[in-house]
Amino acid sequence: MSASQPQGIVLTCTVDGMIDAVIADNYEIGVARHLGESFVHLVDAASISKALNLLRELKAGRTVTGWEMNLVVGQHLHTLQFAGFCRDQVLYIIGAQQDTEVIRMYEDLARMNNEQITSLRRVVKERATATPAIQPADNPYLDDLTKMNNDLITLQRELSQKNRDLERLNAEKNQLLGMVAHDLRNPLAVILDYSDFLLASAGDRLHPDEHEYLKEIDNSSRFMLAMVGDLLNLSAVEAGRLNLDRRPVDLKALAQRVLRLLRPQAERKGMALTLEETQPAPTIWADEFKTQQVLTNLVSNAIKYSPAGASTQVRLYQEAEMAVVEVADHGQGIPADEVANLFKPYSRTSVQTTGGESSTGLGLAICRRIVEGHGGEISVTSTVGQGTTFRFTLPLVQVLTPAAHAPVTAVAETATPSTPTGLRLLLVEDSPINSKVMAHMWAKLGCVVDIAENGADAIDAAKQAPYDFIFLDYHLPDMTAPELAQRLASVAVGRPRLFTLTGGVGAEETAACLASGIEAVLLKPISREEIKRILLSAPVGAGG
Repeated sequence: MSASQPQGIVLTCTVDGMIDAVIADNYEIGVARHLGESFVHLVDAASISKALNLLRELKAGRTVTGWEMNLVVGQHLHTLQFAGFCRDQVLYIIGAQQDTEVIRMYEDLARMNNEQITSLRRVVKERATATPAIQPADNPYLDDLTKMNNDLITLQRELSQKNRDLERLNAEKNQLLGMVAHDLRNPLAVILDYSDFLLASAGDRLHPDEHEYLKEIDNSSRFMLAMVGDLLNLSAVEAGRLNLDRRPVDLKALAQRVLRLLRPQAERKGMALTLEETQPAPTIWADEFKTQQVLTNLVSNAIKYSPAGASTQVRLYQEAEMAVVEVADHGQGIPADEVANLFKPYSRTSVQTTGGESSTGLGLAICRRIVEGHGGEISVTSTVGQGTTFRFTLPLVQVLTPAAHAPVTAVAETATPSTPTGLRLLLVEDSPINSKVMAHMWAKLGCVVDIAENGADAIDAAKQAPYDFIFLDYHLPDMTAPELAQRLASVAVGRPRLFTLTGGVGAEETAACLASGIEAVLLKPISREEIKRILLSAPVGAGG
């Protein structure tokens, strides 16, 4: 490769992950010093598990791209994007700073003529067969070589054991994160709900300092809750568990919903949110919830980092076979030397929020993984003092036959009552404090609320009264929400609508809920506005 090529490395490994040859090292990190060692030795401790998974994928014959790992260069770490493939039992690994540079280096590798490839394979084969050719009479150091070979075999066995240990620890980590989701989110939801109640009802009874203390409790709790959610999301994506529930999605309706939810946040800073269409908004083939998560994060960031009175535009249009979404603000902008780090986990820029809002440093990393998981791309352009524009693409819906998918139409916003007064609800929740918080919120909305502490009590209650809605905690003392939903289907009076309220469940649990007749899985704490929107979607007395 010529000096004009992007900085990076290209190397080959055996199927066991041992570095066998260095094709290019114009990053000048001295990979050649590690010949004969495992590729894992090049990365830092935090990237070992991912490096092992990369080798496992390549050994299985899969082509991989977009694996971000930290490479150890002297006393410093450099974050590179890795790609690779396996050919004739040789693993080819390419690493560069940007995905585009990886592609260029791969193209250079592909241009190597057959003679170079043949020569490379011959060197690899000679190295593999060199030791058996040595005879005792020819080499007095055979014993030393034999001992070194045995030591290598022992090290390989130890490495295999370390791999198994890392897999076990990774599984334990995921289990711990699941416990954190359920056990941390619930008490945080209680703190948030009570702080909201106090802030709304205290009025002038609190001293200004006390009001500020209470507001700080509320803000800090929200930040902790966002951090827990972001950590769980990032962990799931990093572990390859980006489960996409793809279906036709009306992009315009989704964007309108996001702007409607974030408009109160923008209005508090005197900001305007607008939706622009240069052509009819396309229908996308995507996971609706995760797409909403991406757009919500980008618009929320625009609000956080723009000054009071600024405006933010969301633009929708089509380009070739992809839908394009742009979120453009007129805020502070981002220094050019900091833009490259925006999509890395925990990265932060020198730009500060304009209203004292907090940030976990994980949102954009999650956005990138969601967009790329759909087969799209996300990018950013920014000018200091003028503003920032984020742009991402998503695939258009693929209609196989006229009846392949149900038609997608935007739901028109119609006038609805201001409160869902008169609805009868059943809350199935084994935590007394959670029951008290939610029952209080629904009572304030004018609803009649009954509480059951377990599945058996819920079944008895549903046999006696015609409920409009039944909200189920996922983990109950005697059964799960899907199990209870299946039993309620045959015994409940009327046709109550079922929802699950939970601190966090995985994709399989969510699928089980939906298959059992539950409309949606709602993550605690659910906001007053969201629960109000759900309750207002049914006419009074629908359960009867």
